[in-house]
Amino acid sequence: MHADDHDAALPSTGERTDAKRWLLGLLAVSVVVFASTLTVLRTRTVVKTPDECAYAEQAESLLRDGSLTAGFVRHHHRRYPPDIDHPEDFYPPGNGALIAAAWTLFGRSDAVSAVPSAVIACFLLPLLAFCLARRMGASGPFAFVAAASVLFESTTRDQAFEALADLPLAAATVGAITLVLRPGFVAAALAGLVLGVGFWFKPTALLVVPALAFALVVARPATLRAHATRLLAFGGVFVAVCLPWLLRNQELFGDPLYSGNKFLSAAANDPGFVYSDIRKVYWADHAEPSTGFAASMVAHGIAPVVKRFLQHVYEIVTTHGLTAFGGLFVLATLSLVRQRLAAAILGAVVLYLLALSAVFAIYYRYLLPILPVVAVVNWVFVDRVVRRLEAHGLGEILGRRLATPRLLALLLASIVAIPGASELGRDLVGGREFAPLPDVPMFQAAGWAREHLPADATLMVQEAVIFRHASGHKTVATPFDQPDAFEAVVQHYGVDYLITLQSGQYAELSLLFGLPYLERFREHWKRFDPPGLPWTVWIRAGAPDPR
Repeated sequence: MHADDHDAALPSTGERTDAKRWLLGLLAVSVVVFASTLTVLRTRTVVKTPDECAYAEQAESLLRDGSLTAGFVRHHHRRYPPDIDHPEDFYPPGNGALIAAAWTLFGRSDAVSAVPSAVIACFLLPLLAFCLARRMGASGPFAFVAAASVLFESTTRDQAFEALADLPLAAATVGAITLVLRPGFVAAALAGLVLGVGFWFKPTALLVVPALAFALVVARPATLRAHATRLLAFGGVFVAVCLPWLLRNQELFGDPLYSGNKFLSAAANDPGFVYSDIRKVYWADHAEPSTGFAASMVAHGIAPVVKRFLQHVYEIVTTHGLTAFGGLFVLATLSLVRQRLAAAILGAVVLYLLALSAVFAIYYRYLLPILPVVAVVNWVFVDRVVRRLEAHGLGEILGRRLATPRLLALLLASIVAIPGASELGRDLVGGREFAPLPDVPMFQAAGWAREHLPADATLMVQEAVIFRHASGHKTVATPFDQPDAFEAVVQHYGVDYLITLQSGQYAELSLLFGLPYLERFREHWKRFDPPGLPWTVWIRAGAPDPR
C-alpha cells in the first residue's frame, strides 16, 4: 500500500484544526446558498416532471390513510382495477415520506415539496463530499474546493429545485463509499445500511451494489476471510434494510423487484421496440407480459441486450462524458489509479456506469450519484499536485503569498463556483422558469379541468401523472396504440373526458394515436373547444357537459 493512502487516517493535530476551519467555512457558504435557494423556491407554483408528481401522490396517500396508492395510469403494461386506484408499483416510499414530512412541518405546496432536496443539495451532499475528500487524503483547503464544486455543480443546483429522489440516492451513495473506504466490519455494515436507505428512495441503489463491493475489496489489503466477512456484512445489512419492500412486491406482484421501469427495460429488449411502445396496450391482445430480463432474453436473445448496453456506454462517454468528467478527471485517473483508495473509487465509478448502461434510458441526472465522487477525485489530484509543487519551490516561482494552498484553494473554489453562483444570481433577480414554455398550456388545461369538470370524473390526457397532481382527477395516459386497443382502455377505466393539446409532453404522440381513434369512434364523443383556450375537450357519451 502506498503511504499516502493513510493521509486521511493519520492527520496531524494542526491539520485537523485547519480542516475544521474549512468545514465551518463550507457551512457558512452553504447557509447563504440555502437561503438564496429558498428565496427562489418560493416562486415555484408548478411541478414539471411526472416523477415529482408521483412522489407527491405518495405523500398524499401516506398522509391520507397511511397507504401507498396511486390514482393514475401512466403505462399500459398491466391492467389496473377499473377504479384506477392501485398500489404503488414504481418507486419505494422514501421520497414520498420526505415530502410528507415537509408538508407536515411547513404546509402543503409545490415549493415546500422541494425543501428536502434543497437541504440535501446545499448541506448534506457538500458535507459528504468534504468527508470523502478528507478520507482520500485531501487537505482541508482542497476538501473545501471539492465540496464547493459539488455545491455549485449545475445538476446539483437544478435538483435543489425539484422534489426528485436523485439527490437522496446521491447522498446515500457518497456516504456509503466514504464508509466502504474505512477499515473494519462495522464500517462495511454501516455502508450497507446507508445504501439500503438510499434504496428506499430509488431502486437504482441496486446498481451501486457491485461498485461498492468492488471498492470494499480493493480499498485495503486483507485476508480472503476478512474480505468475505466485510462483504457479507455490507450485503447482509443492505438486503435486510431492503427486505420489507421486496417482500411487499413479492406479495402484490409476484416479483420482489417488480416495477414499471423494470418492465420497460425488459420490453426494450424486443428488436422491434420503438419509443411509442412505452404506452402500448400490452394487455389488450394477450395476457400481461413478464417483467423479467431473463424472460425477455429467452424470447429475443441476448443480442438486443448487448446492443442496447453498448449504445448506452457510448452515450455516456460521448454525450455526458465531457460534462461529467472532463480532462481533469482523465489526468487524475492516470495519476491516482495505482493508489488503493483511489483505485477503489475509480473502479466503483466504472462499474456503476456499466450497470447503469443496462437500464432503459440514460438521463444526465442518473450520473448524479457519482458526480460528487468525480469532483472529489479531481480535487484530491490537484491537492497532491500543489503539495508536490510547493515542495519544489512553488513559492519562489509565484510569490509566497500567491503560492499558499489556502489562497490557491480559495481562488479555485471561487472559479468553480462562478457558473452555479451566476445562475443562482440570475434566478434571484429575474426569477426561475419552473415550467418549460411548451408545457404551460398543459398546466393551464389541468387547472381548467379542476374548476370545470366533475371531481369524480376520469380524464384521459397526454401526461396522466402531471394532470393528476394539478387537477386532482383520476387520470389515464393516452395510449400509443391502435384504435381498438385505445377503446379497450377507455372502456375499462370508464374514461369521461379526453383532453388534447398541441404542445407539451407527449402531445405529438398523443395526437398521432388519438386522432385516428377519435375518427373511428366519433359517435361516442362530443367535441368542445373552450373559448380562447388552446386545448380541446372530448366528452364521452353520458358524461356531464361542462359547457
